[in-house]
Amino acid sequence: MKYIEINENYSPEDDEFTSIDLDDTRKTRLTLAHLSKLRKIREYRKYQKGAEKAQVKQQYGGPSEAPSGGGLDL
Repeated sequence: MKYIEINENYSPEDDEFTSIDLDDTRKTRLTLAHLSKLRKIREYRKYQKGAEKAQVKQQYGGPSEAPSGGGLDL
């Protein structure tokens, strides 16, 4: 799934529908809209984790290309 498809209809501020208070006695009924939103949340978080992983790899990874020859020419 492309990032634009994930970010198009998803806003992290709207994630409050999944929280349940202690005084709630009924189970919430999941609709197709809820399932779609949960899928977008999962894809968005997977994208964020991948972007963070790539940034950490670039920031703390070794040099991208090693020098060839090692310095001694025979």
